[in-house]
Amino acid sequence: MMGNPELAPEVDVNFLPPLVSQDVVDDLLNTYMSTLTTNIIGWLRKALETDKKDWLKENEPESDQDGYYQTTLPAIVFQMFEQNLQVATQISEDLKIKVLHLCLQQMSTFLIRYKDEAHLYKEEHLRNRQYHPCYVHYMVAIINNCQTFKESIVSLKKKYLTPVMEDIMASSHACIYAVLDDVAKEGCLSLLDEVFMDLEPHLNELMTRKWLAGSNAVDTICVTVEDYFHDFARIKKPYKKKMTIECHRRVVVEYIKAIMSKRITFKNAEERREGADRMNREAEQFRFLFKKLTAVSSRKLECHRLSHK
Repeated sequence: MMGNPELAPEVDVNFLPPLVSQDVVDDLLNTYMSTLTTNIIGWLRKALETDKKDWLKENEPESDQDGYYQTTLPAIVFQMFEQNLQVATQISEDLKIKVLHLCLQQMSTFLIRYKDEAHLYKEEHLRNRQYHPCYVHYMVAIINNCQTFKESIVSLKKKYLTPVMEDIMASSHACIYAVLDDVAKEGCLSLLDEVFMDLEPHLNELMTRKWLAGSNAVDTICVTVEDYFHDFARIKKPYKKKMTIECHRRVVVEYIKAIMSKRITFKNAEERREGADRMNREAEQFRFLFKKLTAVSSRKLECHRLSHK
């Protein structure tokens, strides 16, 4: 029936003008982008406020399939971006590019707030270290979120940009990665500050009469560091590796500062020999500790992966 000549169109639609003028289309798209910008800002603000409430919880954050602590923030943010990009893709290629650029632009602004809030979280904790019972665990999750954000950004750009467009936009989005690295670095340093606050009385005991007489200060330092690094094993690479190196460096610096501060004066050759022997033993203890930490974190996460298969 549809092939009946009497049903053929009387007008060739290819020669008809658009139903809506280009000016109207442009106005609609501008309104759409303006509304979307306002919505994204609001959604990101709400997502961060929800995440901040989680930081105050008394239970540990969830873990991903590899055993790394995380919060839901990256998933919520990029699900929102993905939904809007899917809509834009159905309208036009040009709108898709504009929406992706908008998402990444707002992401850059959002991450500066994320960095500020993570810093405030640290400051509040330092004022009362008993107030946030899972501070270490959630700071680890904040650090890991930075890597998840990076991976999600790369995934979005690969999905919605051609290689040429990706290269063109690469430099404009480099600042996002820099901010993420800053957030992760500050998070790692704040966790190490937590460690060294607990180590302070034992570090102050180094190179004293009590130390020479057989103090267990270095034993306590090693046990404390190892205990903290059980939680730090949940930090993603490469942040975990950098953090281990930095912790090792700070322990060595504190030890050298103890030597240079002249807290003890050796009375005779026997005391100098005892002091030198003790320093050699403790150097070996630290060497063994940090070698062990590097190996243990990898084994623990591998066991976690196997147990969840």
